[in-house]
Amino acid sequence: MNSNQLEVFCLIARVKSFSKAARLLHLSQPAVSAQIRSLEDHLGVELFERQPQGVELTAAGRVVYRYATQILALWDSMEKHLDSLCGLHNEELLVAASSCLGNYALPCAVYDFGQKHPTAKVRLEIANRQQIIGQLQDNRVQVGIVEGPLEELDGGFKIKEVARDTLVIIAAPQSPWAERQTISLEDLRTEPFILREKGSGVRRAFEQVLADHGLSLEELNITAELGSMDAVKSAVQAGLGLSLSTRLAVKSELRRHSLYALELAGGSVTITHYLVYRTGCYQSAVTRKFIQFITSPGEQIFC
Repeated sequence: MNSNQLEVFCLIARVKSFSKAARLLHLSQPAVSAQIRSLEDHLGVELFERQPQGVELTAAGRVVYRYATQILALWDSMEKHLDSLCGLHNEELLVAASSCLGNYALPCAVYDFGQKHPTAKVRLEIANRQQIIGQLQDNRVQVGIVEGPLEELDGGFKIKEVARDTLVIIAAPQSPWAERQTISLEDLRTEPFILREKGSGVRRAFEQVLADHGLSLEELNITAELGSMDAVKSAVQAGLGLSLSTRLAVKSELRRHSLYALELAGGSVTITHYLVYRTGCYQSAVTRKFIQFITSPGEQIFC
């Protein structure tokens, strides 16, 4: 039994649904179910009754929930006490993240980490993939979160997957493509297209998709290259053309219907985000805590 299992258990108890808890935790439902099975096996009791509307705590589950909330509160208090002993309040951590994750999803992780460790200082810096790799190699940042693959980095770095996203083509509401769900690469060749700057992880992933189909960027009707995701979104919303993004980066716009997302015909393209940090050297207490926090399966790192 571990604190992650108790956190997953308490969340399911509050929302009364395995699937909803899985979405909130950004885990698969089988992973959440496995956590609960492991906890039930350890305790020797069933914790939930499955019902058509969701789940309810069993009598044993209600007992476990009462103690679990107390245990987690004590655990949180212990970590804060240890933070003060380890001098966490005197240390600052610089985290560099690519714009698609850093601007739109990761700020919640920094906020939640600050809530758990109020004396820690974490500064989030946004840069493109190429810049972050250079900063890691030059020891200018302790931790980076970038899109993979990361063949540029040598064996002196630890690389851990923290998120998966989907590459999409974005269109304005007034675009005729807003009524469609997919778009082919052949159709993209004739549409005005707005591109991210060189060094962008999303651009790199798109170039690989084109190369896999025997195409290159030079064959597209590129009307502009812009250096930020916000600039790209504004240009697309103004009707200046189509562009590309990760789905997470346009989640708010998709919800408001100020942008529409199309999958590339032939299958979705997955973008994997990795946590990267140097090994074989001293890590401050705040660095170790942040790495543990981000890679913990029970944490919600997305806004």
